[in-house]
Amino acid sequence: MKQVVEPSMVAHLWAHQMQDYARNSGGNFYFHDEHIYSYGSHFRCGSVVRNQNGETAYLVTDRTYSVTTSQHMNHVRNAIPAYRTVFTTDRFVEIRDDKLTEHSYLQAIYYIVDRVEHIDELTYKQKRARRCDYIGDIEDELREISRWIEFWGLDSRQRSDNGERLTPVIPLMLSHRWIDRDRCWRTCQYDQYATPHHTDKFQYQALLQLIVDMGLLKQSSTARSREALSEFCARWTNDADVAARSVVLERLMRAAEMKRNKARLQAFEQKVVKWRRGEICSLSVPDFYRSNAVLRVRDQKVETSLGITVEAAEAERIWKLMRRYHERKAEFRHDVIRDASDHPWTINSFENDVMKAGCHKLHFDDMAYAATELGLAV
Repeated sequence: MKQVVEPSMVAHLWAHQMQDYARNSGGNFYFHDEHIYSYGSHFRCGSVVRNQNGETAYLVTDRTYSVTTSQHMNHVRNAIPAYRTVFTTDRFVEIRDDKLTEHSYLQAIYYIVDRVEHIDELTYKQKRARRCDYIGDIEDELREISRWIEFWGLDSRQRSDNGERLTPVIPLMLSHRWIDRDRCWRTCQYDQYATPHHTDKFQYQALLQLIVDMGLLKQSSTARSREALSEFCARWTNDADVAARSVVLERLMRAAEMKRNKARLQAFEQKVVKWRRGEICSLSVPDFYRSNAVLRVRDQKVETSLGITVEAAEAERIWKLMRRYHERKAEFRHDVIRDASDHPWTINSFENDVMKAGCHKLHFDDMAYAATELGLAV
């Protein structure tokens, strides 16, 4: 396979682990095995990791660096298949011989500390808020902690790769023994020179205790209802008005978001027209859109806004298949799309007129547009 490819393909090859190495022509965006980098090993954009059960997840950094690195990060995020497990963190956790290393065990704990610290920030933002609402962000952080614990098996006893006993993390983090508090809440982070920096975060132990006492780490939706999270904010910030204001904030935020999205949708649709005409070179699909990519036809080939090209014959085959799913004349079956470079993209689902193939989510209306341009539909 080619080792010098477009930036979007570098990320695609990494995300799907299709080869051991690839880079862009400038050499500032590349991957080795499971790690992908921007400008050098000092900035790891992401890693593909596996847990003790062989399940795969992606650790994507939350650091920022430069404008170019931000573009590289967009390629990384867009390349990850929609159905995969993703954690946004600069912490790195790995297993050896199907077991956590002691270093990774501590990094896994520090990830939880990072999330708890962010929850503290969000609760006080909610306390001060008059036009913004942070309840949904708090719920996301709690959900991430639960997913993280489940993925790495941190809620059960296990052994490290060298045979040391690793206890469940939540009881350990809530322990009042000095040695346990120092181990869990005096976090360590490394800079680009691999120099460790320790930060004391003992003050967040009480917040984690409140989270556990209120049952907010449970997976059920009722455990993290808006009412429960509003009460949580009120108790942590010692402000009873937080819960009452959250009702008003939710209504204001919903109305403002609908108004904002309507204007943003109109502006984006104008950009799509220009992109299809070739007036602009690239197109970034906003989060609120119905899919994460759109299509255009150039030189009798179908191109996606994520930089993938499909030959007309392959596009025709997929169009006929999707049209049958759309008209409910056939039940969905997994298939593979091969792009112009003969790279395979697995079709994972077709639900609510959205096809998920690899890292792409494409709406049926966009496929219909491309089919019309190719003369396949009228």
